[in-house]
Amino acid sequence: MLAWGVGGAALMKLIYPLLVKLFGLIPNRVGMPLWIILLVFMIVNMFLTYGSLGRQAMRASGKPPMTFIGQFFDKYYPDEWLAERFPAIGFNNEEKETAKPSIGRKDTGDTVATSTDEQDNSTK
Repeated sequence: MLAWGVGGAALMKLIYPLLVKLFGLIPNRVGMPLWIILLVFMIVNMFLTYGSLGRQAMRASGKPPMTFIGQFFDKYYPDEWLAERFPAIGFNNEEKETAKPSIGRKDTGDTVATSTDEQDNSTK
């Protein structure tokens, strides 16, 4: 925790003022179009990322594409491609069959004795 506090303070005292000066050097006639281009890029990026991951979840549940947008995501963003780019998400088929949810999991019926007395009682 202390390291994050020191790192944040160093960022605000040392790096942030340099960035403000650097961005201040960009003229408005260059900066405004650049800002708009980056904004549009990020909007398209978010749409494609969330759309492809949402469509992947729908494919995993067996739902066919209902619109041309779903067909687009199926064609250009298949599960294999998404598994390579987003390995931490874990939507690949091998994990679906073996993965067990850790929150709210129902009891599987396996009982574990917690003491030797319970072990003795369970064998009688």
